[in-house]
Amino acid sequence: QGGPNSVNVVREDTVQRGLLFAGTERSLFVSFDDGDHWQPFDHALPTTSVRDITIHDNDLVIATHGRGFYVLDDIVPLRALAADAAAGLRLFPEAAAYRVNEPRFLGTPKPKDEPLSPNPPLGALIDYVLPAATSGPVQIAIYDSAGALVNRFSSTDPVKPIDLAKLAVAPEWVVSPRPPIATAGHHRFVWDLHYSKPGGLKDEDTPAGVWAPPGRYTVELTAGGRTLWQPLAVLADPRVQVSQADFNAEFQVAKQIEQARVRTRRMIEAATDVKAGLGKVAGTDALTAELKQLLGEEAPMGGATAPTTLTSVSEWLDNLAQAVEGADGAPTPDNVRGFAVVSAALDSLEPRWRAFEATARARIPASR
Repeated sequence: QGGPNSVNVVREDTVQRGLLFAGTERSLFVSFDDGDHWQPFDHALPTTSVRDITIHDNDLVIATHGRGFYVLDDIVPLRALAADAAAGLRLFPEAAAYRVNEPRFLGTPKPKDEPLSPNPPLGALIDYVLPAATSGPVQIAIYDSAGALVNRFSSTDPVKPIDLAKLAVAPEWVVSPRPPIATAGHHRFVWDLHYSKPGGLKDEDTPAGVWAPPGRYTVELTAGGRTLWQPLAVLADPRVQVSQADFNAEFQVAKQIEQARVRTRRMIEAATDVKAGLGKVAGTDALTAELKQLLGEEAPMGGATAPTTLTSVSEWLDNLAQAVEGADGAPTPDNVRGFAVVSAALDSLEPRWRAFEATARARIPASR
């Protein structure tokens, strides 16, 4: 009923029996009941002759007249609908997500006048359906295998605009994260496989928290007073040969570096506040000079010299964070040694800073 005509090809899903796809001279169609009923499946697809169809793992691939092809990423939700077409709030099963740690620079983007389509988003694709009567915010949370919270997202999260003045790369490279959608219908949210960014680190410090290592996770959807769960497997990039032990070692060191960065950033922010306060008080030149010594100037990481100021400690930690998480694998001996050196420096600087801060703030009159 309502079926396609001028059919070129019909393919059944390789996993879910009864889920059929048909390519015609003008479009693509889908059937969830073994061909008894058909409906157009052409969202974002131009009017075109579909000549062939294949299912590659969880993706639907069609070949069109003129040697073109299109890929629909992740048809796991379609398989779930074919198995159970129940209406209402739904969190669909999760396809395995591959952790792809791309380098920061991938070359010059293609000119806009060349035909191209966007690559699939990197991360876990989380599909859910909200019925029309759903009210209130939508929340998606990720938990690790031990039940600890990894990250949480809400439809009420603000969408941060891109600050072009602070971009170190062209805007084409920047992917702005989007919160979950709370309107009725089928929606797809992408988790980028990172932990939440801890308070104390700004966007210019790092866009996200540390990488989540490969493993078993749980996706939690809360909407309209109900909560649903689905398991999620995060897999390693099959192109890299890294053991789970090495991924875990990378995660542990990265978390330690992140915590040290938070400690350092908070001291630097407090030092900036103290500096502004001392500038309004006469007779504090000695304190201002001491503060300048504590803050210091940026110094590159490496060599035999240990950092001796808050700014140089911060620089070391930033470089270490990039070195440890810039590629999949266990931390190198240099990474481990470097973190030991900078940790000792931070542990030595912190009590000095605390003592100085107490003295300096005693000289600054309280604001009214």
